[in-house]
Amino acid sequence: MPPQRIMIVGLPGAGKSTFARKISHSLQIACYHIDRYYWKPNWQKYTVPEWLVIHQALIDQPSWIIEGCAIKSSFMERFARADLVIYFNFPRLLCLWRMIKRSLLPMQNDRPDGCIDGVPWRLIKYMWQFDTSLMQPLWTLAQKKYPHVKVIAIRNDSEACSILKELLFLKSIE
Repeated sequence: MPPQRIMIVGLPGAGKSTFARKISHSLQIACYHIDRYYWKPNWQKYTVPEWLVIHQALIDQPSWIIEGCAIKSSFMERFARADLVIYFNFPRLLCLWRMIKRSLLPMQNDRPDGCIDGVPWRLIKYMWQFDTSLMQPLWTLAQKKYPHVKVIAIRNDSEACSILKELLFLKSIE
């Protein structure tokens, strides 16, 4: 049986949103892009208590695909509830190129109104620190605390394609 609660995290520009939409369509599981729920229009944040209420409503559902950044205030709870965590650990330069490309080409936006893609310095800095100072402490703690959660780290598009095929196969034999 395919997993019913899938958490997708990784560097900006790695292709998480596109991958999440493909899995959602194939498995017929609702997909939630964290940026759409974490941000108000024009990049205004909800307060932490407001965000935690929104987040709880998402993870309380029996099935979901939640794609997005590692928001510290909700990461552990989302990880604990997941059946599968997919970590997009793509090369930073590839992600940077994709962020630039996304900012230049009109694409499907997974954010609220007024949250336009761009490549501000703070996003580049966030991306460069993501897997070391931001993600690694949470990742290590989550895997120790919740060893029952299956974790897959993928490093490129061909590995992402293989995971998608595996999930589709599991769905077909269900």
